[in-house]
Amino acid sequence: MALAMVVGPAIGGLLIAAFGLSIVYLLDVASFGVSLAAILLLPRLLPRGGGTPMGFRSMAEGFRHLKGERLLSATYRIDLNAIIFGMPRAVFPALAIHLYGGGAGVVGLLYAAPGGGALLGSLFTGWCSRVRHQGRAIAICVVIWGGTIAVFGIVPVLWIGLVLLALAGAADIISAVFRQNVQQRTVPDHLQGRLSGTYFAVVAGGPRLGDAETGPAAAIGGPEFAVWSGGLACVVGVGVLLWRVPELWSDAGRGGRLSARAEQEAIAEVITEIGEGEPI
Repeated sequence: MALAMVVGPAIGGLLIAAFGLSIVYLLDVASFGVSLAAILLLPRLLPRGGGTPMGFRSMAEGFRHLKGERLLSATYRIDLNAIIFGMPRAVFPALAIHLYGGGAGVVGLLYAAPGGGALLGSLFTGWCSRVRHQGRAIAICVVIWGGTIAVFGIVPVLWIGLVLLALAGAADIISAVFRQNVQQRTVPDHLQGRLSGTYFAVVAGGPRLGDAETGPAAAIGGPEFAVWSGGLACVVGVGVLLWRVPELWSDAGRGGRLSARAEQEAIAEVITEIGEGEPI
C-alpha cells in the first residue's frame, strides 16, 4: 500500500505533464474496474458461528461496542484529528506552483513523499512489538505528524519540504501499526469485520474531510497558512484528546489480551457455541 502511494502519484504527475488530465482519469477508471472485478471474485469470509446477518442491526451492534471501548474509540478520534487538520493535500497543487515554482511533476512529488516515508517506515516496524504503552506511542506519532506538517508549511525549500512530508508519512504508518493492534486486541472475533469496516471508513473518509477543512483555511490565509495552522491544530487536538481520554496515554496492553469488556463478550460467544453444539 505504501509503495502504491509512492509510485501512483509520481507516475500520475509525469502522465499529467505528458498527456494531460483526461488520459490520467481514463486510466484511473480502468484501474478501479480491475479492482472491482477482483473484489467480486473474493470468497465470503464468515466469522465463527456465522455472526449477525448484514444490516442495520449488525452495524448498530458494532457501534455499540465502539462506544463502550474508550481506548479504541480514542484511536479513531486521534486519527481523524490527524487527517482532518494535518492532511493538506488539497493545497499541494497551489504550493507546487506558487511556493516552489514547479508544475505537475512537483505536484506528483508532494503527493508521493508521505507514501515514500510510509514505505521506509513500514520496513523498520519490528521494534513496535516491544512497545508496551501503545496508546502513548500513537499520541507521540500523531504529534510528530502534526509538527512536521506545521514546519512544512513555513519552509519554502522543496527538498526540505519533501523530507518533512516523508517524516510525517513514516510517523503515520507507525501509528497505524499500533492502532491496528489496539483494534485486534479490543474487538472480539465476531465483531472484527464490522469494526474493521468502521476503521476503513475513517481512513477513507477522513482525508476528504481534511480537504474540506484545508480549502476554507487556504481561502482565509493562503495555502501556507492552511498547512501550518492545520499542523498546529493537530498537535493541540492530541493534547485535548489525552486530557479527555486518559486511557490513551495509560494504555499498557501491548497486544497481549482483550480488554475486560471484549473478553467477556468473547467468553459469552464461546458459551453460546457450546450450547449450539459447535466445536471449540
